[in-house]
Amino acid sequence: AEAPAEAPPAPAALAPAPEGFSKICAFEDLPRGDRKKVDALGKSILIFWYKDTVVCIEGRSPAEGAFSEGFANARLTQDGCIVCPGTASTFDLKTGEIKAWYPENPVLRRLTPIETCRPMEVFPVLVRPDGIFVDIKNGSLGPNFRAATTAGGSAWVRGGGAVGGRGEAERTTAAA
Repeated sequence: AEAPAEAPPAPAALAPAPEGFSKICAFEDLPRGDRKKVDALGKSILIFWYKDTVVCIEGRSPAEGAFSEGFANARLTQDGCIVCPGTASTFDLKTGEIKAWYPENPVLRRLTPIETCRPMEVFPVLVRPDGIFVDIKNGSLGPNFRAATTAGGSAWVRGGGAVGGRGEAERTTAAA
């Protein structure tokens, strides 16, 4: 018997996803224009299409810390950045680097130096016919990074001689 015309052909066997990558959703569950917030391995992440690429970043802005409303409705720029809803600071979607710090508020920019904020965490993404996979453990800030989940400052400490946010890293909170 023939399969119905609308049934997709059976997919060829795919090799397992590389070590460290976890399936976040089916390919069809992330249509262009949608953003999907997911909690995976203790991290809140946001996954979405930017132009022709699926991007995965941390769910909250490091510029706001625990007070962040998150990036779920944040504006994307034409030059590959996402805008923090509270501070208007911009972060590079590929590297997490801070591109503009308090661009609309010179007083806060002066009172809160850029060094008090860490880069945004960006995660490796693999898009396949059988789903969208993300390597949550090996984000751009290193395998041991955990963002603080309490209120406080936004000091960024790199431990173990880490360079560029790699290696042992942690976020500390300053006294309020």
